[in-house]
Amino acid sequence: MFRAVKVAGYIRAMEQRGISTQQLLAGTHINPKLVHSTDYTISFEQYRTVVNNMMKLTKNPGIAFSLGDIARAKSLGIFGYAMISSRSLRHALDIWRKYAGSLRGTQMSAEELHDMSSGYIVIFPSQPELGDLYRFEIEETILQGARLVRDLTGITPVFGKASFT
Repeated sequence: MFRAVKVAGYIRAMEQRGISTQQLLAGTHINPKLVHSTDYTISFEQYRTVVNNMMKLTKNPGIAFSLGDIARAKSLGIFGYAMISSRSLRHALDIWRKYAGSLRGTQMSAEELHDMSSGYIVIFPSQPELGDLYRFEIEETILQGARLVRDLTGITPVFGKASFT
């Protein structure tokens, strides 16, 4: 079980594309009135259904690349405030790594973060339990991370190399 607050962002993003909440949540039994509550949790299968619905309804298997605006620092409440108030980008990223799963319902988190003179090396864990959602989670995490870095620093990150097992 994890928090459904991320689903609230998906609802907003899909409504902007003309897709109704009812269509997005079809087959999930998720209560759309409760997704903003930090106490409301959903199952992994409910989450998987929402993501699959997004891909089918938009006919876009790469929909995660257009969901970066969901994780804007200013829309993350006290969590975003903690990141904005961080003493460094590294500290803000450490806050994201530590709390994104429990506060945002994020399934993916960087396993390792290495400082380099020109940026960071980010290593994501292999998560076979995610199955077909692994690609979506990686894409969403990278794009939302880039959006947060831009919000926090004003700098748009440049991605170098990505490799996957």
